[in-house]
Amino acid sequence: MRWLGSAVLGAGVALFSCAALTAAVSETVGWNLKFNSSPSLPRGWYVRSNQPIARGGLVWFRLPPVMADYVASVPGMAAWYADPENGLLKPVAAVAGDTICRDGLAFSINGHVVGTALPFGPSGRPLPVWSGCRRLAVGEIAVFSDRIPDSDDSRYYGAIAATAAVAYRPWLVEAGR
Repeated sequence: MRWLGSAVLGAGVALFSCAALTAAVSETVGWNLKFNSSPSLPRGWYVRSNQPIARGGLVWFRLPPVMADYVASVPGMAAWYADPENGLLKPVAAVAGDTICRDGLAFSINGHVVGTALPFGPSGRPLPVWSGCRRLAVGEIAVFSDRIPDSDDSRYYGAIAATAAVAYRPWLVEAGR
């Protein structure tokens, strides 16, 4: 039994050392790591990127204010939304010059329907709705994930300010789609 205690202690020291090293390296080289557990992107760690925000890239951002009432109505989500460390990681699907539209439940980019909005969230409460078409101005982006049908993305809140988003890239993520 004595060896079991030593093994547990050794594993604990190793885990603590790895965490401390990651934190130290993160501070030293300016990494900003985010863990994604949402199925809208592969599960894993994402690191802040020095690349400009561009179509096809990934961004982290705070949920737009238009979603605040919905989030406040979902048990457990209000506290999550209030924490400034929490946000979303999403693929950039449209940039300045692109046109995004919401016609009923259809969400399109540059005339191509890319997804369908859901009328209600998992809690049964109505999701925010916007309608019409708009050409994105300089400094605006739209985010969209086709990995899951209920991704919290631009089909519910439209464009977001690029200044409110930070570019990220995968670091240690699950393989697959």
